[in-house]
Amino acid sequence: MNSKHRPDHQWYARMIQDTLDDDFVIGPAFDAKAKEAAAPAEQPLTVAFGLLVKLSRRAKRLSVEELAEKLSVEVDELQHIEHEPEFRARPRTISKIANFFDVPVEEVMKLAGAAVSNDALFNTHALKFAAHSDDMTALTREEQEALKSFVRYLRDQE
Repeated sequence: MNSKHRPDHQWYARMIQDTLDDDFVIGPAFDAKAKEAAAPAEQPLTVAFGLLVKLSRRAKRLSVEELAEKLSVEVDELQHIEHEPEFRARPRTISKIANFFDVPVEEVMKLAGAAVSNDALFNTHALKFAAHSDDMTALTREEQEALKSFVRYLRDQE
């Protein structure tokens, strides 16, 4: 992911503040106004989703092609997930990713933008996780700890 697609920290903080009192929504917004209101809040979580997939894949020392084969999904779809926060993965793909990496499907659906939760604590954890490195080298100790901590948090949400 290159930096031109990543919002700045103030944008993330503003999105969290703007959505603190909203309800939990599953699926697409009911009308155009609701959809417009929900779209900006989804992007930070999709950044975290892409990073979760990328770091989890790297932690297992898999290439994108190898992971795609194990999940029976298209390589292009995984590349879009990892590098394009605006990309919306199919629910089937999200479910396969969650199961493969042993993370609760419901929480991964929120990260992927298939379900929206305006839980401030969840958003904060996702945003902190998204702030970490996204290069293609081996995971640093800090990235390993961030990944383990975030996956532990997601599992505790069940």
